[in-house]
Amino acid sequence: MRRGEIRWADLGEGQPRPVLAVHADPLAAASTVIVLPLVDTAQTAGPPLVLQLSASVTGLPSNSSIKVDLIRTLPAVCVGELVTRLRDDELSYIDDALREVLGLGS
Repeated sequence: MRRGEIRWADLGEGQPRPVLAVHADPLAAASTVIVLPLVDTAQTAGPPLVLQLSASVTGLPSNSSIKVDLIRTLPAVCVGELVTRLRDDELSYIDDALREVLGLGS
């Protein structure tokens, strides 16, 4: 799983959910992955905590939001089929939001 990919994953919630990989590419072969879950409900939080994604762009069943403040670590075996990959500008937005959420500066 490479940085910027959205894939289906088993988060232990009964049904697979889409997640965004945010770990560095050199860690792609690690036994764990760092992801942000996507949710299909409208989020009241705005930037930088949420990035809205259209179903017509992602190919997911409905519009989604990436919750930047819900960082998860999963065993790599819990990650499945590739859905899509974020565009460079979207991934840059996520990078900036992660820096803000984690207090890492710019």
